[in-house]
Amino acid sequence: MHDERTVAIDAVSESPVRHPTCDAIVLIDVICDTTTLITGVAQHRKVYPAASAPAALFMAQKLEEPLLAAGESEAWRPGFEISDSPAQLAARDDHSPLVFYCGTGATVAANHFFWPDVYFVCLRNISATARHISLRHRNVLILDANHDGDARCEDRIAAGRLAAALVDLGFEPSGLTTRETIQRWGRVDVGLAAWGRSAEDLRHRRRGAD
Repeated sequence: MHDERTVAIDAVSESPVRHPTCDAIVLIDVICDTTTLITGVAQHRKVYPAASAPAALFMAQKLEEPLLAAGESEAWRPGFEISDSPAQLAARDDHSPLVFYCGTGATVAANHFFWPDVYFVCLRNISATARHISLRHRNVLILDANHDGDARCEDRIAAGRLAAALVDLGFEPSGLTTRETIQRWGRVDVGLAAWGRSAEDLRHRRRGAD
């Protein structure tokens, strides 16, 4: 048992107090926070998640020609160029550092003093993250975003697929929630996300590209 490696999924809590032995935390908010962050990384940008608009503007002062992004309700602020849109970001051909004010950034800022290593995951970096984590950690906690008490299918898919990948790499699923999420969501077609509530909301806001 001493050598056992575990993976747990918590769909409610944003704090690992129920998982005190975890040595890695994975944050998932596929639409749109973690996908925007990972898109920036894929473009070879330096990426800085920020907890608030003022924090993002403060960070930007210390960077050379930064690109500031925020959710649609905040992107109107002076200094911000794009919203929380992976498609907008992917269409750019610059390599400016990205400062992104988002809920995921706020979660990290509120907890970084006592959290262990933190990883961001969306649908595009699951396999790479699973391999990286398997070489460095033993007890992994996956936290998928909660939208006003509603767990969205795209986050469930990402959490289930990451947990399933870790199980394939020798981790044991911890708890009923983890096992059920792997069984229900770990092998489904990612195209199912296009039928979810978040995707419908994006289409309603004329953001079909995202």
